[in-house]
Amino acid sequence: MAERVGFEPTIRENRIRDFQSRSFDLSDTTPREALLWLKLAVLCSRHNSSMDRTVISTPNAPGAIGPYSQAIRAGDFLFCSGQIPLTPAGELVEGDVSAQTEQVMKNIEALLASKGLGFANIVKTTIFLSDMAHFATVNELYGKAFPANPPARSTVAVAGLPKNVDVEIEVLAAF
Repeated sequence: MAERVGFEPTIRENRIRDFQSRSFDLSDTTPREALLWLKLAVLCSRHNSSMDRTVISTPNAPGAIGPYSQAIRAGDFLFCSGQIPLTPAGELVEGDVSAQTEQVMKNIEALLASKGLGFANIVKTTIFLSDMAHFATVNELYGKAFPANPPARSTVAVAGLPKNVDVEIEVLAAF
């Protein structure tokens, strides 16, 4: 936290500093404020720098083709690397963006299933397209996996994707 030059620290800044040092007094707060500070303490104790980080790998999805993992479990989240249209054997699926998207979704499903999750556990996705002209086709196939309560999503067109594919999708899921 940056110290403001020429100003007295605010009550909030003092509380944060006290919280960080683990010695704070909540006697002058409202019950609601005290509850919020205690929730923050619990969250920070659960999600500290020593959070477990587990590499996830499954033979049912294509292996990494570089220095990265198929997925990482960190706390209650599964961070899946971007999936491109490779088969689990590592063969590139040729064809139009429909065929590519179908394989990408199968890969995502396999990664999730390896940890007992499904599409309903996904909270955020990012779709990378080689051309926004593919948006409608990818959107239709992607939407079939989320008939209700779809996750948050970003879709961007990029200058290029690995192996010159037309679609890559990465997901973040919650346990």
